[in-house]
Amino acid sequence: MNEYIKKYPQIKELLEKFSFFIDFYAQKYPFTAPGQLQFHRETIQLRRKFKTAREALDNSDFLHSLYQTLQAWGIGARGSNLRAFDIFSASLNELSYELNDLDGLKLGQLDDEIVAVSQKIWDVIEKMDIVDNKATLVPATKALHHILPDLVVPMDRQYTQVFFRWHNPQFQYSQKKCFIEAMKSFEFIAREADPEQYVGRGWNTSLTKVIDNAIVGKVQYSKTEIDEENMESVINTRKRISYQKALNDGILSKKSINNIVEFMISRGMSVDTSSELVLKQKKNTKYRPKIELYMCTGNKSWEGLIAGFPGNKEDLMTVNVGTPWIRKILYPVLLMYTRIRFEYKRAMPCLYLIGAHFDDVFLRKFSFFNSLIPHVIILTEDLRKWADRKTEDISLSTYKQINEDYFQKSLCEQMTLSDGLMIPISQGNHMRIGLISHEFPTAAGTKRSERLDILGYDIDDHSLVAFEIKGPDAGRPELENLFFQGLEHRNWLEENKMAVKFAFEGPNGKKINTRKRVKLVLGISGEKIPDLFQDLRHDALNRDRHLQIEFCRILSPAAIGDHVDLAGF
Repeated sequence: MNEYIKKYPQIKELLEKFSFFIDFYAQKYPFTAPGQLQFHRETIQLRRKFKTAREALDNSDFLHSLYQTLQAWGIGARGSNLRAFDIFSASLNELSYELNDLDGLKLGQLDDEIVAVSQKIWDVIEKMDIVDNKATLVPATKALHHILPDLVVPMDRQYTQVFFRWHNPQFQYSQKKCFIEAMKSFEFIAREADPEQYVGRGWNTSLTKVIDNAIVGKVQYSKTEIDEENMESVINTRKRISYQKALNDGILSKKSINNIVEFMISRGMSVDTSSELVLKQKKNTKYRPKIELYMCTGNKSWEGLIAGFPGNKEDLMTVNVGTPWIRKILYPVLLMYTRIRFEYKRAMPCLYLIGAHFDDVFLRKFSFFNSLIPHVIILTEDLRKWADRKTEDISLSTYKQINEDYFQKSLCEQMTLSDGLMIPISQGNHMRIGLISHEFPTAAGTKRSERLDILGYDIDDHSLVAFEIKGPDAGRPELENLFFQGLEHRNWLEENKMAVKFAFEGPNGKKINTRKRVKLVLGISGEKIPDLFQDLRHDALNRDRHLQIEFCRILSPAAIGDHVDLAGF
């Protein structure tokens, strides 16, 4: 994180005011020439109809639409001459196999693969023969943006170059270096800002275009004389109306809900989005809130009602929603669940609450369901994306120092082995842990979710394990905070273990047993446990005799490249 912000400090402001710059762009976007938005949206929509890039490039309608869009976007003017259509289409067809290899990749999910992927894209750019000028970065990225809309951000001189503060010779003669630097930054922005949540109307056609829109909005805003007091006047009018009104007006995006529904289906469940039974009960209960309601069937232990909340993260902030409205929907949802369960004549033990994001106020209100419904499962876009993300593959030899990151990487690698990681615990016993995820987001924090260092499972009894560690560079305050930090993560997992199992392996998976209590392991780099830790564990176990909290000692390796070892206290 610091690497990008230190090199490009403007990224910090972009992330801090990301939604504002998106809204500023929506109000003041500079691309108003005839066809610029219309042709762009038509081309993106057409591209989404094809499963692969190769299929799209084999289609003459898509190629003509792309050609028309590039012309509307100014390619072929201002010193850039677009090739004749037959040469243009032939060039892209020759590259269809290479482009197909990049299809399916998405910014925000590449992690350390971003440099290698950027190099592959650049190899394609160098071979593209769609304009007759030597500097091809701008026209190539604009074309590739429409072919790979989840991967390539369109770049230009007026906004992208200005945002990164590259001088003209640098952008003109070092285009490969600029492109790879930009791609690395875009990957970081995509991970931190979650641009996909803004995809919907207007120019917000894909996550890469949302990033471009935010950058254009920031560059434009920096050129205006609007002061902080007048910033609100620029913000999208939709954000000033209540969530309830926006919901009733039908203007909230259902993208997150649709993504999660597809995700649930991929995990082996059937989701009925037009259930006659739901429609019947809506009529019988005089259901008013216009949240989405679906039936979820399949594995009998995981069947139930799905309640979906449209909108993105910004929409679902309680400043827009309001707690009275949240309270008002609890009873109708509960009534719907009860009626459907009765009519279905099956256990239907689950209520799924799905949406882009739910903050603490939502979660506190939802907690009332826990005493009335067997299983309340909260699935968000954050959890879905985390379960789908790729785990980076970094060799330990690439590290320059042995620190907490090194410890975490080494432990995770050992947990991927067939026998897992052997952890010495109390009374001479051992626990074998397999890896599920790392840096796993749990409870909401002030700016972003708290992160559990390692999420694992006990290979022998299949319980979830929260593994929190402190490395050799941790100071005394950080070490003393380890117990409370780990306990917070463990408690969150206990409350949400069904959602975690659903997300990472589905109802039919065998690794995680949700009937087992979540365990907590605290890994300490040092010869001594902080004074109060044993007393704190003793008190916690007195209050809950089924709780399991273990300590282990992390031993530093002799040299970089070696794995860390564990010992008991």
